[in-house]
Amino acid sequence: RHRVYMPHPHQPPHHPPPTRGTGLAEYKKPQEHYHSRVAHRIDTRMLGQWILGLAQTSVTKERTWEDRKAEEAKHVFVDLETVKGDTEYELFFMRKDDGSRFFNPRLIRNMKLVCDFGEAITVTKKTREDPFLDLDLWHDRSIQASSKDILKALETYLDWFYHDAMQYKHQELVGTLNRIVMSLMLSANTQNLLENDPAKCCSEYFLDFQEFLGEALQARNYQKYLVYPPKKTSKFTFQVLDFIHAICQAVYVSMDGYREMLPVLKELMGEQKDYAATENQLSLCQSIVDSYDVMIELVKQHPHGPLTKVLDLLHDGACHVYDPLHQDNIPQTLYSFFLHDAKITNVRIPTPTVQEFVNKVALSDEFKGFLMAKPKSRTRQHHLLINMQDRTSWKEHARCLALEELQFNPEFAKKLTVVTLAKDSDFYYQGKPYDKDNESDVFMSHFMDHLQDENAGFYFPDQIKEVLFPEFAKELMNAIHRVFFSSKNVLTVEQRLDFIEVFYLFLQIKLLELSKPDTFSFTCKDAIDSGGAASVELFAFLMLLNNKEIKNKDLEPLLLTLHVPPLLIRGRGMLPDRFVRMMNVLKLIEFERDNFGYDNFRKIVDEGFSHFYEDSLLNSKIIQS
Repeated sequence: RHRVYMPHPHQPPHHPPPTRGTGLAEYKKPQEHYHSRVAHRIDTRMLGQWILGLAQTSVTKERTWEDRKAEEAKHVFVDLETVKGDTEYELFFMRKDDGSRFFNPRLIRNMKLVCDFGEAITVTKKTREDPFLDLDLWHDRSIQASSKDILKALETYLDWFYHDAMQYKHQELVGTLNRIVMSLMLSANTQNLLENDPAKCCSEYFLDFQEFLGEALQARNYQKYLVYPPKKTSKFTFQVLDFIHAICQAVYVSMDGYREMLPVLKELMGEQKDYAATENQLSLCQSIVDSYDVMIELVKQHPHGPLTKVLDLLHDGACHVYDPLHQDNIPQTLYSFFLHDAKITNVRIPTPTVQEFVNKVALSDEFKGFLMAKPKSRTRQHHLLINMQDRTSWKEHARCLALEELQFNPEFAKKLTVVTLAKDSDFYYQGKPYDKDNESDVFMSHFMDHLQDENAGFYFPDQIKEVLFPEFAKELMNAIHRVFFSSKNVLTVEQRLDFIEVFYLFLQIKLLELSKPDTFSFTCKDAIDSGGAASVELFAFLMLLNNKEIKNKDLEPLLLTLHVPPLLIRGRGMLPDRFVRMMNVLKLIEFERDNFGYDNFRKIVDEGFSHFYEDSLLNSKIIQS
């Protein structure tokens, strides 16, 4: 409808309607000025550039992954249910890209209320003692043993330090090294164990050791020596640098404090007898499942472990940055195996990064120092880092890029290999739209596409990608399909999930062969769940392949790897979804082994897979570190 002008009730009827403002002189004069002097300049010079710039900005934003993910992260907040699940606790220590937090003070108050209420209920009902009442004592004991391991690894350097270096103790860097050594010795002293009620316990001295080591790595002279290496005639300076890097190396590959938890685990699991006196295991998988069930039942009596851990760190003022190494999550050696005469050690390493903002990441100085350390023998020193963080997630993408790019730094190129395997994608879980890929050919085709696509969560350096794709990966899939799935044309969702895990196992063995590392790690944000499950999975797989008879004592490193990190670091058991996924594939492998008999199974595996490897790690003997 057209609007009809209606005169105001108090206006005389014969009064004409008011004229529009465009007819007024006050409007016409600026308009004439605009058309005669301004509009022409904009049209010929600025407007086109402005439109072009706007279009380019729009295209850039559409193509920039970080911009899209930053937008997704703006309205994300950590809630109480997420905290209870202990899946995103790292967000407590980081900021969004605009500087705001992922939580509000009310959440912290709610967490305290939950913990206080739980403790009150426990006291009121007079339930039996918390099975993890001595958790702090166990942690302190493992720290003391780890400190002792570091000192043992540094024996030759310590002799030099006290005979030659201490005469220069007035120098800032040497003085800091002295404080590092002293705090480490105090941490390794059994008299300072928490159970002895000392003025300062081993774990507190270890925190001092970490702080002083950080000071040394940030010292002006140390940084100057890295940028401007000293002259060859300055032997003392080189020795100081070697000592600092040797300390970093010992932190990452020499600590084995989890062994102190073995008697505790035996007691918790009800295994008072000596493992060495126990005969053959009836079932490796059943032993693992039984131990996990016991742990989960015990954790139910300690329901606020993760909440307490977060509150303790926030109370200690460590909420300004996510740095696992300085938040009670130190590396530990897990197990080793020999390939001919070369020893390869699996080390539990959480992400070696420091992160204050979700979109900005720095590499750990200690990790870089570890990579710069001199080899302990004449052979090269190399580390394979199998990254299991989600490079498609805004929470972990920056960490993945930082680790992947580090291997291209000329200083570390010969000492580090980083690959990323997708452990959180829709394809990995066979969610939509892949839940209907029942035909094996379709499934394997999609799997191949994902493996070669960085946007799907995978990353391989070019030299490794050339070996893996397309022939190796395609032939390996066909072999897995034939040996473990009888070349079925149709695979259920459960079978496809197991297929992915079996492929990962054989792929990891190939990665070890290609990189020939001294040490390797399955690294996720904390090396507890994704990384921990991968370490247990590889250990159990090699045990099933190479041990005709598996005894309880053989499983000690496996149980330590499975239970100790989540218990000491987070006060809980391994997350159920990671455990179930791991156990399903191990049950498949053990079923095939039992079905064919060990000798026939070993023969089938050799015929099906040994030609994929030059020096087959499939025949490796696994040992405790």
